[in-house]
Amino acid sequence: MAHGTVEFFNPTCPITVGADWDFQTCGPKQTAENYVNELGQHGDELRHATHGKKTSWTWTFVNNLDSGTISIPKGGLVSAGWHVDSIQISWGRDQIKPKMVVSAHKHEDGTNHAANSCRTYTATVEIDAVAFGVPADLGAVALASGAAVDFRSATYTLQVNHIDEPGRDGTQLAGENHDGTETFSVEFTGDATADDYELDSDWTNDQKTTTPSNTAATTTSLNLIHHIANDADIAAASASSSS
Repeated sequence: MAHGTVEFFNPTCPITVGADWDFQTCGPKQTAENYVNELGQHGDELRHATHGKKTSWTWTFVNNLDSGTISIPKGGLVSAGWHVDSIQISWGRDQIKPKMVVSAHKHEDGTNHAANSCRTYTATVEIDAVAFGVPADLGAVALASGAAVDFRSATYTLQVNHIDEPGRDGTQLAGENHDGTETFSVEFTGDATADDYELDSDWTNDQKTTTPSNTAATTTSLNLIHHIANDADIAAASASSSS
């Protein structure tokens, strides 16, 4: 009989990310199945079955660069059997380095995702490392020269829409990605106007919120979004245009 163990200080991470990210901790490892049943004449269960067993997990990393450009994993990447569903990177004015949370899943029955089996999506932003806090240029948005306000915090997210298809027996058959999306949530200290920041033309500002306070500084937040094509289609388009 195999019993469990009492463990301390032992988070683990099976996936590989950039060398500029130090693994910090992991979230709960959650395994779930789909429950289906049939009810009888009087509304009570006759029989049931489970299928589609899947495990989801998250890992947190801290960047270790003082200079240079931080690396961002590809959305849809498969590493050690884990499909990367989303990457979230956050900065704060009281935070030494950016933190990254990677969310992923794998299938426990049927055909799990293999390396290079799904379309991947590459971040379009290039963001420099800083010694402390929030960079003045976040790629999608930057502080304008002479800005009266300053960055307070920022969160970048890269995610893919992932489709899983079961086979005839209810177990995993195949999966694929579409419509990669980048978003940025940026907060300023102060009442920011369009003259205080420069927005990349490929990004859409779909929401701006200004929040006054009777006990603190007014803050302004922007929600930015950018849809991106998959790497294979971008490479094909580039090859076609150069031929």
